[in-house]
Amino acid sequence: MNKHKENITITYYDFADLNYASYFLVGIYENQTKFNFKFLVKKSIPPFLKEIDPKNDWTDILFSICIFEVTRENESFYFCIDTRDSNTSDINLGKGFHLPLLQSVKYYFKVNYNKSVINKEIDVIKHSQKIIPAWPFFPIKFTQPFLYRPRLIPSKDIHWTYFDLRKRIKFILRNLTLREIIDMRNSKKERDIFFVTNFYEGELHRADNEYRYKLIYELKKKSKLNSISGFIGQNLPAKFKEFELPPFRIGDYLNELAKSKIGIYVRGLLNCISFKFGQYLALGLPIVGQQILNNKENLMQYENFYLQFAYNEPKEIIEKAIELVQKPEMINTIGHSNAELFDKFFHPKKTVEKILIHLFS
Repeated sequence: MNKHKENITITYYDFADLNYASYFLVGIYENQTKFNFKFLVKKSIPPFLKEIDPKNDWTDILFSICIFEVTRENESFYFCIDTRDSNTSDINLGKGFHLPLLQSVKYYFKVNYNKSVINKEIDVIKHSQKIIPAWPFFPIKFTQPFLYRPRLIPSKDIHWTYFDLRKRIKFILRNLTLREIIDMRNSKKERDIFFVTNFYEGELHRADNEYRYKLIYELKKKSKLNSISGFIGQNLPAKFKEFELPPFRIGDYLNELAKSKIGIYVRGLLNCISFKFGQYLALGLPIVGQQILNNKENLMQYENFYLQFAYNEPKEIIEKAIELVQKPEMINTIGHSNAELFDKFFHPKKTVEKILIHLFS
């Protein structure tokens, strides 16, 4: 914490996709008073990035990495928050570390942090002291959208196109603020389970799609459950079309979740921590789901998580969900516990507070 009231500025270089950046940006904005710094937003890319990456070989993944500069009286330095799904630098598994950036920043905060993977990679392990776990996130709307107004002119340097312009506008207009999401905790529970997932194209994600198919298949077999489940996507293969659903706007999706008694959790692509993790906690939903593989040393310390993120087989998850549906008192207890854990530890302000302590300690 900035105890001596020195002049500190944190500058965000605004070229990341807000689906990945918004949670952390809200948290930084809300921590200005507590940590006594000024927050600025720049529409350019940081000068050092052009030097370390003159060919823009890594620009394709920068949309999910947030880069910041800290300026204080006696120093300035860069740090980043990497939200990539992958926990490895292996190009065949999602290229989850921006290696030139890792070499250049003072701190590299990684959401899908996995120490065992880091320790196996020569290019990464030599920088392991600057790689720090960051807590999970999900997209939320800003209360200060003017700070993140989109560029109107495309930029080849950062691959900013008219498509990105439209996407930024849609994000600002359609997403919900965290307050709006939290207010949904009081929604009347009208069904047992709502589990809707995207279909992900490409061979790399075949196993993820198959896992979700098996889970939905098992869920559909349980005729006594009051549930909605299925896939959203364009040009679904014939097998998956059986479970096809129309797209949901994010507000409608969260509203349907809030009206459900429990949340079914599956890991995201490449075993990442998915948006559902934080959304379920924010809504105060009890969870039945897969084991967490990334940052589990930190995340699994929280109350009741060992009961909720405990399974791997789709059939087992559905069976445990059915058991929980029949226990309203336990649903209520775990739901309240998850809501309290979110407010105390996973709220954007609390998530970023952990980052700021590293920066200013």
